[in-house]
Amino acid sequence: MSALLHRTLLRKIATEGFAVLALVALGGCDVNQTSAETALAPNPDLEGETELTWQEATLTNFESYPDPGSSECIEFSGCDYAGYFAAFPGVQQSPEWVEMHNIAAVHSDDFGSLRGKTLRVREGGRRIDVTVYDLCSDSDCDGCCSRNREETGFLIDLEINTADRFGVYGGVVQWACLDC
Repeated sequence: MSALLHRTLLRKIATEGFAVLALVALGGCDVNQTSAETALAPNPDLEGETELTWQEATLTNFESYPDPGSSECIEFSGCDYAGYFAAFPGVQQSPEWVEMHNIAAVHSDDFGSLRGKTLRVREGGRRIDVTVYDLCSDSDCDGCCSRNREETGFLIDLEINTADRFGVYGGVVQWACLDC
């Protein structure tokens, strides 16, 4: 299965809840493609995890270099900001840089206090450390950022390469700040 098709299917499953489709379409596929350098072992005592203050967040994902004409490009203004992140004003990061980093965006209301901070995100036995390099602005998507955070009061929007390594694309997750 091509990586693009795999990603598209996983997004569809995460956003539209096609659990049966997931079992059929992904049977025999290694859904968790997290490498040893970015994955964290499912260990509750990992680096003092029991000492961290965990909170809930709504998880979504975005693509920093979306295909022209895609919904990410049109509905979420993705093509206007390809490779640009709020933490680096005026500097465009390369697709290779984006692919190599664990990138998260948070709601624009939370960006000021979390810019450049490392968050540990977990769901079930999966964990990943991400850096807040970007913000989700309601003006880019007709209020989607605020709508997406309504369930938990907090939004974490992972760049698609990071979401691929994490293996979770949406839903409710837990997070803790490692350097706040």
